[in-house]
Amino acid sequence: MTYNSLSQDTEIKLINLLSPYFANRNFVDIGAEKGAFALAMLELGMSGVLFEPMSRHFPILQKLVGRYADATLHNCAITHIDTKQRFNVATDADGLELDYYHSLQKADAPGIFSHSKSFEVECRSLQSLAEHGEIPSNLGVLKTDTEGNDLNVLRGLGILRPEIIICEYFTKGLYGGWPEAAPELIIEHMRGLGYRTFLATKRIDDLEFIGIGMALYHEKQWGNLFFFRDDFYEKASSVIAECIRDNEEELSKKFHTMNTELEEKEKVIQQLLLERQAITNQNVQRGQSWLARIFGSDRHN
Repeated sequence: MTYNSLSQDTEIKLINLLSPYFANRNFVDIGAEKGAFALAMLELGMSGVLFEPMSRHFPILQKLVGRYADATLHNCAITHIDTKQRFNVATDADGLELDYYHSLQKADAPGIFSHSKSFEVECRSLQSLAEHGEIPSNLGVLKTDTEGNDLNVLRGLGILRPEIIICEYFTKGLYGGWPEAAPELIIEHMRGLGYRTFLATKRIDDLEFIGIGMALYHEKQWGNLFFFRDDFYEKASSVIAECIRDNEEELSKKFHTMNTELEEKEKVIQQLLLERQAITNQNVQRGQSWLARIFGSDRHN
């Protein structure tokens, strides 16, 4: 999605914590967009390969990879096979191109974006890229953010087994389309590849929940799935637990703040109701006095 600060901060924080445990200090960033994730990886001293089919992002990405000797950029999309496909460009209500939501999978989200434009793009699979030496066969981190096409990216892994795989998911009701972005489908596929342990984030408005092996997902949720190779998880499990604990403490603080704010709002509302009742009582007394004067005057006449 689309990086918002919440999701980006979580991914980068977790990778920073786990960085000392990588046997392979390299990464592949699929759907690099403006390069925020890639920059964080490169600053950790990791080498990287970036993939981004949208030419509007190329000036920023070229400037980024130009600053690092161990970074390369490719203008193509990634899916499960080598092919050519229509790439759907997201536009706003006025037909202007957006920075995000572009995808091989057509979707629609009234009020957010529509896929009203498209162009043909070269597509590659990760297995093909590895076989041709265009990406390392031994990967530390694979990040894919392809707006509804992540499952197809993972179907093209072949024999590749990165130490960590990060992908995005959506549940029903968030967008009109992208059915294969369902977390259950992705989790089932990755389990078949031997990734038995995963961390999930769930986002609802400004709240983010993090946990190992989350099984239940509801409508209009979105987040990221972090799949860990078994040998990597054994080394880094204590750090992953620390990240979950930090999230629980942060949530506790947010809930406390929200509760305090609600109590303050309740006090204000109660005060306003009291003031309104006082004004109402005053008006009633004035009305009674006015009627008494009128009817009293009539009696004297």
